[in-house]
Amino acid sequence: MDIQMGFKSQQYAIDIEHKLCNIFNCDRGGIGGMVNSDFIRPMPYGTMVAALMFLYKEKDSVAQSKIEKFINDYQFYSNKRIDEIIEDQGEKEFKEMMNKFKELIK
Repeated sequence: MDIQMGFKSQQYAIDIEHKLCNIFNCDRGGIGGMVNSDFIRPMPYGTMVAALMFLYKEKDSVAQSKIEKFINDYQFYSNKRIDEIIEDQGEKEFKEMMNKFKELIK
């Protein structure tokens, strides 16, 4: 992995970290450090799903269906690092995943 790829991956992890801190109303060390970008980077799918599960009960049935679709559509990435997703599928794929996540947490 080159330095540029590592930097991009960390920036995406930091973006997710900020979203999770807002959702869980904590700082980056909150929830046992699980909202920290260093925890998120090797498992972005899992951290996104954890946030969506937390929000699920507050959503209407349409939004719940969208959350379920996100979980199903991206479960292939459940054991992938951000770096791996970008290297294997392209940055566009990860950006799309991020954008859908951001839409669901609004």
